[in-house]
Amino acid sequence: VTAGVIYLFWTARRVGTGYYDGKSLEIVEIAGLYWHFVDLVWVFIFAFFFLVSLNCYLLVEEQGHPLRRNLILSVSLLSFIFALFAKEQAVILPFILLLIERYVPSENTLSSPTSSRKKDILRYRTLSLYFFVVIGFFLVRKILTHSPGMVPLQFDAEFWLRIKSIPRTVLTYLRIIILPTDLHYYRNMN
Repeated sequence: VTAGVIYLFWTARRVGTGYYDGKSLEIVEIAGLYWHFVDLVWVFIFAFFFLVSLNCYLLVEEQGHPLRRNLILSVSLLSFIFALFAKEQAVILPFILLLIERYVPSENTLSSPTSSRKKDILRYRTLSLYFFVVIGFFLVRKILTHSPGMVPLQFDAEFWLRIKSIPRTVLTYLRIIILPTDLHYYRNMN
């Protein structure tokens, strides 16, 4: 990413000085294509860490030994943090996990409902860690961007736009996975 930013800055500076006037602009197109490649790589990095986090969370319940359970949970939380830093759309993961916990019955619930009460409490406590990571992520981001502190229940328009974009992003990814059309690079030669 750093190399791409330096390359784009160098190309933009040369365009600004008029270096490419009357010359071929292939180098400018190559710089743009490289940046699109970097963006595509970030999407795959996001998807990888998002899916690793989801998979590890689903494996936690199957582990009998507490040390192994904590290790897998730690890998899941760390992958979730990496997914958040790759793309902020990863904030949807705790909500997906909440839906899974609420509507997908586990084997323990089907076998003995009374003994599963303690396990349900443990699962929801585990799930709360993901929500704390999201809150921590937004607080750290606010501090690092030197923004004024958050006023309770008062968010800027950008926050609400990001929240509204989450379902659209998920639906777009699902559409691309299920019905992959128009994924080619098309350049008009006219």
